[in-house]
Amino acid sequence: MDSTTLPLFPTTCSSVCANLLIDQSSDVTEDQLSIAFKHLKVLYGFLHIIDTNFSNIKFLSGLETVECYSTPENEKSPPDSMNMEVLVIEDNQYLTEIGMTNFTSTSCALKIWNPAKFSRLNVPNLKNFYTIENSTTTEIKHRLYGSPDFCLTIGEITHFVNSQISHLSFKAVPCKLSETSGISSIDGEKICEIEKFSLQTFDTSCQRVSGHIVIGPGDEKFVWKMENVTWIYGTILVKLTNLTDIDCFGSLEYVIHGWDIPAGATITIRYNANLLTARFPRLKRIVGHVEIMENNKNMIIDHSLCYGVNYTEKNQMFFPTDCGEGHFATVPF
Repeated sequence: MDSTTLPLFPTTCSSVCANLLIDQSSDVTEDQLSIAFKHLKVLYGFLHIIDTNFSNIKFLSGLETVECYSTPENEKSPPDSMNMEVLVIEDNQYLTEIGMTNFTSTSCALKIWNPAKFSRLNVPNLKNFYTIENSTTTEIKHRLYGSPDFCLTIGEITHFVNSQISHLSFKAVPCKLSETSGISSIDGEKICEIEKFSLQTFDTSCQRVSGHIVIGPGDEKFVWKMENVTWIYGTILVKLTNLTDIDCFGSLEYVIHGWDIPAGATITIRYNANLLTARFPRLKRIVGHVEIMENNKNMIIDHSLCYGVNYTEKNQMFFPTDCGEGHFATVPF
């Protein structure tokens, strides 16, 4: 997209079939693009924004849907920079956020890789990820990386994890709730942000927790406080307790991390000499891996942790080689 091709864009249309490439050779301003894309709501084709000087992409703030081309079965997928199945926003050194606030659905895989100043995604309504009917695409891979200050809102993380994305790779901390319009609940479930977790003082009305859950010696009589928790945007560490079970996690459905992990894993259960069972009956998805090791020698591990949970991890997945013994093998994807 440059000063030659921009006048050819159908500025009055809300749905457009086009492949949009905006890169270092695009000699057009954000204002010019805002005018051209003012009525654009649905794009059928790829969208690549690479190596520009833009600070945001709000000139596409009205865009609601991007439906990418699907590579036929007999064709080899090209590199991401030319791949029509991938929405690419990368190497934009001044980009601080996307800012496509009306963007709600896409069939594209996402590659967002802007390490310099990129600190926010700001796509609060993107929650519908789908594949095209009769498409040969069987999995969608999303990769999200930014600056060291890059964070995703609890809402954005929830939307990605709730989707049927087969591979989700991101390195970002959850944004502070105070930075996201003070959101206090999702789907009627209270969200609590906890920097230094203490089970003894934990508020039992919290159903979603942003922070690292640590259960250690002396916490045994307080574990019931975790019974209503459904989402953990962080990690779980159960270590050196006298617990015989961890049934307190009976409501837990999702555990997600995408940043540095103090415990070494998303869920770590170690050195609990009396622990006989490790059950997570409602667990649906883990972004990361599980370590259940060096507990009671007669311990029984819930087999769903091996076979029934959707694991998504940025480097590798870990599964026990024997669910009953809790030894782990690395399985690259």
